[in-house]
Amino acid sequence: MFEEAVRKKLRFDHKKGQISVEDLGDLPLEDLDQMYQNLVKTQRDRVEGSLLQKKDQESEIIQLKIDIVKHVVQIRLEEQRQREFEAKRSQEREKVKEILQRKKDGRLEEYTVEELEDMLKQYE
Repeated sequence: MFEEAVRKKLRFDHKKGQISVEDLGDLPLEDLDQMYQNLVKTQRDRVEGSLLQKKDQESEIIQLKIDIVKHVVQIRLEEQRQREFEAKRSQEREKVKEILQRKKDGRLEEYTVEELEDMLKQYE
């Protein structure tokens, strides 16, 4: 799909002008969604505006653009979900570390004064 887009030198309409396939990765998801909606509307208008629903080259190019934008959005959403998962996992790991440290500290309080003094001597 991307190889075909590169060979055909596809350009996508954007509010800042024409952009290339590789520029799609830098756009906000909202811009990609708007681009997708515009492409789908263009495709629908072409089909509804004709009694002869033959596939021509322009229809194939529009479909290719739709597929590419959809794919880029799916990848970006998956990356976003992965980042959120990793952040949550990291928070949970830190929480467990804090609880473990509190339990270790609590266990130290159970020692007698003599045992604690002996421990301190070992660290010197």
